[in-house]
Amino acid sequence: MTVAVGRLRSMGLAKESTLGTIIQTPTRYLNFIPPDSFFPSIEPLPSKGIEALADMFPKITPGPATLNGMKLKLEMEPENIGEILQALTGLDTKTGPTDTTAYTHTFARQAVGILPTYSFWFDKNPKYPLFGGCMLSKMDISAKAKGIVELDTEWDGIAYDDSDGTSKSPTYSALVPFCFQNVTVNIDGSPVVGYDNLKISFNNMVKADHVLESTDAYPKKIYSEGYEVQVSADLFFEDTTQYAKFIAGTTAHFNIVFTSPQLITGAASTKYSLTVDLPLVYYKSANLTIPTNGVLKVPFVGLCKYSFSGSVYTAQLTLVNGVSTQY
Repeated sequence: MTVAVGRLRSMGLAKESTLGTIIQTPTRYLNFIPPDSFFPSIEPLPSKGIEALADMFPKITPGPATLNGMKLKLEMEPENIGEILQALTGLDTKTGPTDTTAYTHTFARQAVGILPTYSFWFDKNPKYPLFGGCMLSKMDISAKAKGIVELDTEWDGIAYDDSDGTSKSPTYSALVPFCFQNVTVNIDGSPVVGYDNLKISFNNMVKADHVLESTDAYPKKIYSEGYEVQVSADLFFEDTTQYAKFIAGTTAHFNIVFTSPQLITGAASTKYSLTVDLPLVYYKSANLTIPTNGVLKVPFVGLCKYSFSGSVYTAQLTLVNGVSTQY
């Protein structure tokens, strides 16, 4: 007997117009980095049974899957990042074109609890599972020396369909991903060298609640409880100014630019790029370890702050690519 072994071959997503109504056909196929763990934790919904004995008999009702903590790692490239940033912030403000075909997409986190939701499609032959009502909970942009920039995401959702689907013909972007050597870090307006393990972490604190509907409890409510942004890196201890800011508890301005080596299609001189601007960063921790040999290196973590008085955003992301429509 031949046994088909499921293995992820391709995947895609589509933005939903109605929460939890699964869209069958993806609008964007994503370059993932295996292994993936985008699968639900299926939890039956128990209820207590009333019996003559003092024991508790759980009555197991096979309820819907609880879709929490679904993780997915992607290659961060100039087109697929647009959908993810839209999922993260809730709004794409598009301007342009400049340089004939270059468009600027500006993303700043909206002060809302309901963010856009997406349907995911997976080719895990022989199954083609679908996930709906998926909201982006966490996202990490990670850049390490001698490597591509990776995009770690974590999603929560409310709908799952394990029925067999029809194989699709995925079309992936031909653009190369961003690389570490094309990342520029500016602190307080000055470029910084001698750093590694750069990570920008975004947390939407998404939560999905079960509610009673008819006679069953379904995970119908999904929302964001808050928003937090952190930046971390390993920095060689050649810049004592920033360490002094950590000691004094003052803020720093981080501006991080990811630039692709490729020109935007049809543009004369503009390259694909993503700029992450963090105006107010408090150094949350900075561990100064003095080794026996070698140079001093400080792993630091900075917490980004929103200024209500000056209306300064926590983090603003600016994507320049050739996509002429809003995400």
